[in-house]
Amino acid sequence: MMSALRGMRSGLNDNVVAPQVNVQVNTLPGETAEVTQRPRSDGGVDIQVQVRKMVESVVEEQISGRGRIARSFERAYGVRRQTV
Repeated sequence: MMSALRGMRSGLNDNVVAPQVNVQVNTLPGETAEVTQRPRSDGGVDIQVQVRKMVESVVEEQISGRGRIARSFERAYGVRRQTV
């Protein structure tokens, strides 16, 4: 893509602006999506879309201690995660 843009820019001034890109992610019921973007050194942007099933997401949150269920247990029963 960048080589195509460079080719289009040849002969033009260097004030060409890259187009704005919108990403729309549609998930199925029971799935979640996480979209991250990261600038590259060449001025481009990498966009990463990660789609996963809700069950996997909930389990991962509980294992890491970040989930709502883990926090509810901490508040309700005074339990804390213990490092092994």
